[in-house]
Amino acid sequence: MRLPHAAFASFAFFASLAVLWSAPALAQGGDSDGDGVPDASDNCPLVANAGQQDCDNDGTGDACESSQTISTGTMGAFGAGVPATGTLSGVGSTLWPVTITVRAIADLNLATEYALLSLAGQAVGGNLFQFGASDCPGTPDQVSFVLTAKQWNALVAASPSGAMTVSLVGNPLVSAAQCSGGMCEVSARVTISPDCNANGTIDACDIFTGADPDCTGNQIPDSCDIAAGTESDVDANGVPDSCQTDCNANDLPDSWEVAQGSVLDCDDNGVPDSCDVAGGAPDCNNNGVFDACDIASGTAQDCNQNAVPDSCDIASGTAQDCNQNAVPDSCDIANGTSNDVDADGVPDSCEDCNGDGLPDDWQMSQGSLPDCNGNGVPDTCDLDSGQWGDCDGDGRLDGCEVEVDGAADDNGNCVPDSCEYARGDLGLDGEVDAQDLAYLLSVWETNDPFGDLTGDGLVDGADLTALFVGWGPTGFVTCFTPTWATVVQRYPDPAVVYDSTLRSKILATGLPWRVKDTATQIEFVLIPPGTFNMGCSASNQYGCYSDENPVHQVTLTNAFYLGRFEVTQAQWQATMGNNPSGWQGDLNRPVEQVSWNTIQGFLSQTGMRLPTEAEWEYACRGGTTTAFHGWPANPSGTNDDSQVGNIAWYYFNTCQGGSGCGTRAIGQKAANGFGLHDMGGNVWEWVNDWYGDYSAEPQVNPEGHPTGQYGPYRVLRGGSWAGHAGIVRSSYRFSTTPDYSGGYIGFRALRAP
Repeated sequence: MRLPHAAFASFAFFASLAVLWSAPALAQGGDSDGDGVPDASDNCPLVANAGQQDCDNDGTGDACESSQTISTGTMGAFGAGVPATGTLSGVGSTLWPVTITVRAIADLNLATEYALLSLAGQAVGGNLFQFGASDCPGTPDQVSFVLTAKQWNALVAASPSGAMTVSLVGNPLVSAAQCSGGMCEVSARVTISPDCNANGTIDACDIFTGADPDCTGNQIPDSCDIAAGTESDVDANGVPDSCQTDCNANDLPDSWEVAQGSVLDCDDNGVPDSCDVAGGAPDCNNNGVFDACDIASGTAQDCNQNAVPDSCDIASGTAQDCNQNAVPDSCDIANGTSNDVDADGVPDSCEDCNGDGLPDDWQMSQGSLPDCNGNGVPDTCDLDSGQWGDCDGDGRLDGCEVEVDGAADDNGNCVPDSCEYARGDLGLDGEVDAQDLAYLLSVWETNDPFGDLTGDGLVDGADLTALFVGWGPTGFVTCFTPTWATVVQRYPDPAVVYDSTLRSKILATGLPWRVKDTATQIEFVLIPPGTFNMGCSASNQYGCYSDENPVHQVTLTNAFYLGRFEVTQAQWQATMGNNPSGWQGDLNRPVEQVSWNTIQGFLSQTGMRLPTEAEWEYACRGGTTTAFHGWPANPSGTNDDSQVGNIAWYYFNTCQGGSGCGTRAIGQKAANGFGLHDMGGNVWEWVNDWYGDYSAEPQVNPEGHPTGQYGPYRVLRGGSWAGHAGIVRSSYRFSTTPDYSGGYIGFRALRAP
């Protein structure tokens, strides 16, 4: 909508045009326009305006400001070679077309007779009166035509002092003497300020006073735009559609669409729901109806009454739906659909691997369901998973019989030797074969306890038959311990490795979860094989850099052990005999001031290596896809930068945290889903790769660019105590030359099983 001062400026412009026109002299005391107002006091004496409207108070009536007619007066007879001449006085430029009218009593009754008009010496109008005129009529014949503003203004420019010469002449067949009362008159009707709605008030005043607004700002009252068809008004409210709210940009007023029912307006605010959504009203399920209306109409459920549809709570992870019935677990429990005897907020059916209707963890805490390996899963369910064995069928896991009960296990495969002997695997090599047959035959017909498979006190044909029945691989679920390692905790702790899928993957390797390198006492956790999406994970505050894209699928086919912590000053000093670190005073701080090149000496002495960049990111994420990895209190991870202090030492809790810049002792921050600490912050961690761009293609065991795509730069990961939250993101990459070292650069070691 144009502001009043703008309308007034336009109005003033129109008013100023009035001074370009001068009216003919008027007779004293007369009433030329017959409107009952004497000419001497009439503000528009040539146009009837009994009301004397003058909306702009400039002394000239609106009727005259709307248009003004200038006439030559009677110019006498004309004919062939006999022109009638006169003058249009006081002409001026205009913004609108000008109507020229010619009145004549002349010899013009034939189609071959016509008149020619010149204004300011220029021929205009063509052959006038050629058709339909009379021969010496009693009332003058009249013809009109329109000049464009451009044409008229050109004639005005050729008229010195505003006096435009006029000449009317007949063609050769027109006789000037034919009519005894011959005459002619030429007039010009010029629009000064239009009155398109013919209400006697010029448009500028209608607009200025608001009597007929101009919402489009084109200086034409809205009613005239609508009447002319230049603006539509589907709801017939006198306001052009283009000026009404049209939030969905379909050229139709929102209020009309709502009234027609062609768009939804569930909250009756006159705004289509889709526009409420576009304006920020929440629509978590993207159905074009904002959440409050979905809930109010019953098209979406909100059982927990948090103003968010249940489906969205579930999709976002705000509410859990472990039984996948599209109802948040808390509501299932509250409405009695699901039991929760242990009051942990999870329906019992979701914590009941053996299907007895009771939650496993509650039964185990009550002692009614054994969990001999302490992995948070009942022994019966461990057996059902196929990742555990019970070779003697006594209901006790083989691993527990060996590691808890002390059963003999000479080959260290987590299967009691007694089961392997009973199967005929006398060599404890996992297979009943010719070697075992040879031994049995060597003790034939003796009471050798190993050869007596049947336990009847004699090695004989029954034992031979039993051996052949068990011929081939024994098929027992076995475990393995690396030769360089001492087991710290064989089975993953569910309080640390909280994702059951990750625990299953670790168990499936047959390798212990936590071990120590016997020589260096560096502790490692097992990272199982897996597939993940590598690359860009933006946080709420920090976007991704170009080298974090494209996101691409990576598959790692081999399990590996990764240091539970960054290598410490104590561990470096014990191996290398020195401590290069700048931040000393606590040998449990990570070693720093070590270049990629320097680290190679440590690795060669210990049989370790650096992880590849892909191995590092996979291990760091711990099963999450968010900017920052998860931790026990927030297992799904987070994009919230304010939460980084839970998992990392970085600038805002070191240098700005009141305790001073620098490294911190390892392991003080929460571990990720594999049990790794300080994967973000404390010190940057060298990885093995040369720096280069990612490929969009899926990768299997990638090792990075072969030489360094942009120069001799190696990759570092994880951020440090000196950086902001953005560099602690799981996908952030940094690179520098392999000979560089600093007080914020260290490393984490990897060992192959």
